[in-house]
Amino acid sequence: MSTRNLVSETKPIPINYTKTCYSFSDPPGPGPKRTYIFSLDITLKNGSLMKFNKLESNKYSYIVDIDDDINYNNLNNFSVNVTELPMTDNTYSMFGEISHNSSTFTQKDENFYIEFSQNNNGNAICTCYLTGVDFNTIFISPPN
Repeated sequence: MSTRNLVSETKPIPINYTKTCYSFSDPPGPGPKRTYIFSLDITLKNGSLMKFNKLESNKYSYIVDIDDDINYNNLNNFSVNVTELPMTDNTYSMFGEISHNSSTFTQKDENFYIEFSQNNNGNAICTCYLTGVDFNTIFISPPN
């Protein structure tokens, strides 16, 4: 029985394509598992500062919960920072002053959506969503 030499017997398959001014890239594999540190600083109306830190495997966090027993009407302003782990240059920040015109307050920008609300007892709840660009997708871009 003869053995075949697959290296010398194979030939490349020609691929017909049209040259274009666009390039395509797909990051290899699923990439590393991302973890996010959510840091929230809240200044109360009396001037005191409260700090909350949460480590999440998702791009959102319930930073302040009802069990934290913070009165919604005492909230004055906030600063939120999210750092992506493993450490990259992806650190996001947002600042704002909380309006008490209704029982909820929301603020958003290109990287965040944050919501402060209150339950029937007036306790504050804070949810933060990181809406920054996800680099685990395919990109199509023109050449430089």
